[in-house]
Amino acid sequence: MTSAAGYANVLRLRPPSEDETSKVVADDTDVRALIPLGYDIDRPIYFIHDRWDTAGHPGWTSKHGSQTALDFSGVPVHWRTAAKEWILLQLDPDLAPRWSPEDPIAVSWPTIQEPTKLVTAQSNLKQLRLALTVLDTHHIITPTSEDWARVRVLMQQPQSRQEKLAGAQLAAGTLRGRAQQLQSLWSIRTIVGRPNLLGSEPFDGEETTSLFGSGHRPKRNLRRPHEDVGRCLGFVAWTFDHIADDILAHSRWWAEHTVAPEDGPGSQQEGYDAMFDVAREVHSRVGKLPGRRNSTGGLTLAHIALGLLCGAPDADEAFLWGRYAMRRFREEDLDEGGGNPCELPIAEVPQRGGTGKTAWTRRLLPVRDELRFWQSALVYYAMYYLAATCGLRDKDLACLTPGCIKRETKTRPNGETYEVVTMRGYKTKNRMAPHRTTWKVNHRIARIIEVIEELHRIHKITPTASTITGEPLLFDAQLITSNVHPARDTVHLDLSFMDWLIKGAKRLHDRGVTPGDLADVTKVNISQIRITAIQAYASRDLGNALAAQFGQWNHQSVAMGYHADVYKIIHLAEPMDALELQHEHIGRIMRRAAQNPDALRGKGVTRLQLAVERQGPALSNPAPLSSARLKAVGKRNPNIAVGPYTICVHAAEGALCGGEGAADFRLCRPFECRNSAMTPGQRARVELRRRLELRMHPALHRSARKIGEAMPEIVAEFAEVSDDELARLIATELDEYVAEALGLAE
Repeated sequence: MTSAAGYANVLRLRPPSEDETSKVVADDTDVRALIPLGYDIDRPIYFIHDRWDTAGHPGWTSKHGSQTALDFSGVPVHWRTAAKEWILLQLDPDLAPRWSPEDPIAVSWPTIQEPTKLVTAQSNLKQLRLALTVLDTHHIITPTSEDWARVRVLMQQPQSRQEKLAGAQLAAGTLRGRAQQLQSLWSIRTIVGRPNLLGSEPFDGEETTSLFGSGHRPKRNLRRPHEDVGRCLGFVAWTFDHIADDILAHSRWWAEHTVAPEDGPGSQQEGYDAMFDVAREVHSRVGKLPGRRNSTGGLTLAHIALGLLCGAPDADEAFLWGRYAMRRFREEDLDEGGGNPCELPIAEVPQRGGTGKTAWTRRLLPVRDELRFWQSALVYYAMYYLAATCGLRDKDLACLTPGCIKRETKTRPNGETYEVVTMRGYKTKNRMAPHRTTWKVNHRIARIIEVIEELHRIHKITPTASTITGEPLLFDAQLITSNVHPARDTVHLDLSFMDWLIKGAKRLHDRGVTPGDLADVTKVNISQIRITAIQAYASRDLGNALAAQFGQWNHQSVAMGYHADVYKIIHLAEPMDALELQHEHIGRIMRRAAQNPDALRGKGVTRLQLAVERQGPALSNPAPLSSARLKAVGKRNPNIAVGPYTICVHAAEGALCGGEGAADFRLCRPFECRNSAMTPGQRARVELRRRLELRMHPALHRSARKIGEAMPEIVAEFAEVSDDELARLIATELDEYVAEALGLAE
């Protein structure tokens, strides 16, 4: 094999220029050591090579042969070495602080740049090559601001003469992708010691959507985010709050009373006798025997359940034993919903309409459509809840392990103690190797994880090792007890998981214990679930919509749901995923404030109006603004945030919450704070809260009186307005925002 030095001697016919020499990587460096998991690559790759053959890397799952190469030969020579350094920084951002430890950009690069997979790097390299070819063709080596304006026009022209003659134009998405790679390459100039790389900032830092347009792609989630995801989320929360403990208790009882086949009868006759003894004991205690419908609709003995209690080796043997036992009983002794061998009572829950309590199911035999259904359903429900509140992808869920919840007691300066709950998982998006991460969660999420861990203990499961992390699987396929032979090692939220929610909701609704069912719910996929979680986190209004539907499962009114705080429900594992949507949300709030300035109230209205005026034409355009323009407005106003009851134009001076760097909505005093501007819907929400608290427990009356004393103008404004009208006002404002945000407004 030709060495790196030999390769250079053969191909290089002139001394290398400064552009072709790297200051951070030697020519003879084997870059396999710089690529995550690069030790699996089949052959050495020297930095000086213009073609990096990465065959053998575990990141390639669907490409083989020449398709696995990173080909730099087409990159113009002026930027070829810089492109190699750029690719390495994309694959492993941690290289930046090692290459340039004194450079601020290098130190922050691991936070700014997400690690990319080889297939993504390959695509980025292709886009960069095509963009740099335009500069090279027109001899633009160190572009000035004027040059970049020219490049913007040149990039939109096809490179082939035939396409030019045909009048072909590049798509906006294609142009945005190429421009983004130029901006990314320019950003590494100080890290790699190339201060003149690509001259001045590409396109003067203008957003690529402003440069080339946003295209005409449909929105990724056109449904109202709360109508389906919120409804399902509320049902799942109800299940864990009300019946999960009962499912665990019955699972534990059956696990403790199941007789292992090796400890059971030694002959068929002994099996007959054992089954009869169990059946007689159950009949004498409850007066009935457990019956089930067979495949033809006939009522037969639940032989599988009784067989577990007497050590039957399999279902066929249990059937024979049960048929023998039934010779001594009458068919009238069978009860399709009764005859429960388990001594534990079924837990009672409030009936729909608040008329009392009733058992949430008739019995829980360890069969596919009873206890095993609910055991399996809890697993899918837990995964759904984590996806919808933490924004986890299917692959992220597959990386969770038992023991991922940590509870820690901390002490405040005043001596009070409080508990902090954190969750440990992995980031997998665009990473060749999973990256460990932790984030704060609420107590319901912690309890849901603990329920799944308890199922592990009850069934004495030895978890399968994850093929991604090598650690034990939390959502192991062995937990799906309704399936005899699981097809995969881990559980996935594929297209069939919604059936578990729909069937479970129907059963509970038919029992009269839940306020609704999910018969008309759309079968959302995990991408839609995650998008909805991010939308709800980024936008207080979309979050309130989700919280409203979530609250319906706790027998609360729509109004109470609308004033719920979504941040008590959603705890994103990666809050930065919502940053762009948060900017867009603030831009849209300011846009609506600019259109309806007279509707605002509060001591901070003047501050908000000044902020709106500073945006000038950006908000005065009567036509709808694009998402990119709204994001640009939001980015320019980082001090504006939306709380449960107010828009906050935060300034430390005069902030009644005491927040110095940002608003502290836990201590927010809307309307009376000089940072507060309230919309009609927000004022209606706080007034409705005041009225509801006056009707509830006396402990809440003090809070209601404080609201009235702090905001007498709001009390007076709605003095003649009923609760139902307040709820409609809240809902109307919310519906208008949701329709606008999702592009559904007429």
